[in-house]
This record gives sequence, C-alpha cells and structure tokens, in this order.
Amino acid sequence: MKGAFVNAEILVSIFCGDMMSIDNAIGEVVFSSIINSYSNDFPKTEWPRSDYNGIMIRQKNGALIFHDMDFFRTEYCPLKKM
Repeated sequence: MKGAFVNAEILVSIFCGDMMSIDNAIGEVVFSSIINSYSNDFPKTEWPRSDYNGIMIRQKNGALIFHDMDFFRTEYCPLKKM
C-alpha cells in the first residue's frame, strides 16, 4: 500500500502526553500537528503545521525526534502506543 496512510486510524488518536514507539524510538508525544494537539512547552505558534506536519516525541534523555507526515506514508512504518 505504498503512498497510503497505513497508520491512519492510530494517527488520529495520538495526543500530547501519549507514550509512543515510532520507528522503534520511544518517547512522549509533545505535539501532533496531524490532529492539532500541542503541549504547553511546544505551542502551535512556534511549531506550525505548515513547517512541522507530523509528530514530535521527547525521549527520556531529552532528545527530540520529529516524524514528518511523509514518514507515515511509507510501506514500513512501525508505530504503536505504549
């Protein structure tokens, strides 16, 4: 199903504060511009969907990992709530 949103059902159910494993990187969602869910530390005004269309997670060590919407269109996209 290349080009399709293989994780469409779960993408619309991901909110700030959720613990996720995305491409085997585990962290807390700090924003999802896909459904317009932003934490206080990552306001929409500083992380607009026009520039950041996807999901940002923060790992335990503080590292931030942004997954662009194009990533979720790939055929192989491991994604699950923890």
